[in-house]
Amino acid sequence: MIIADLHIHTKYSQDSLLEPKKIIKVAKRRGLNVIAITDHNTIRGALATLNAVSKQDNLMVIPGVEMRILDHDILCLFITEQPKRINDYAEFLDHARELNAVTILAHPYRKRKPLPLNLIEGIDLIETFNARISHEANIKAKTLAHKFHKSEAAGSDAHLSIEIGRAKTIIFQEPENLEELRNALLRGKRVIIGKESPIIVHIPTIAIEICKNLVKA
Repeated sequence: MIIADLHIHTKYSQDSLLEPKKIIKVAKRRGLNVIAITDHNTIRGALATLNAVSKQDNLMVIPGVEMRILDHDILCLFITEQPKRINDYAEFLDHARELNAVTILAHPYRKRKPLPLNLIEGIDLIETFNARISHEANIKAKTLAHKFHKSEAAGSDAHLSIEIGRAKTIIFQEPENLEELRNALLRGKRVIIGKESPIIVHIPTIAIEICKNLVKA
């Protein structure tokens, strides 16, 4: 059985300090056997986590990235190279398919922006539970997935270690490798479980981003 958190950030995101080894340790302790590393607009954290995990960890790491395209965030999973930032939904999704990515529309109602039809229809999955947004927004995302017959995904959107595993995608298959895991994520029978994080988790995230920007200045 797959027990996955499909949305985790490392120190390579501007608003997180999480080390790959720390993520692996906490994920194992929380009972996860699959994690997806999805830093903002960079694959660096995913590659670092792949290098940090070992067979003894019994943890499958999906390399990914969270790309901001116009008004929405798209998770691209199972990638081996950095996607281009293309400010057109249909063109970007075509590009993601060329990279053999599984695409997930992340927290579609976080910012209450209009959802273009070509984005909804072109995406592979919809994140129907994100632990960093409101219960109401997650319910709307689930309704959207059902309306367009899209498979569901869940992710903690963790930027802090306490958040890892607060949202889980459970799929009733036993994949042997990343390709089998990819197929299971696209087509496998699943349940989505989780608990929204307290709003206070956003405060250290904002502080981290401010400090990183000051260091760069």
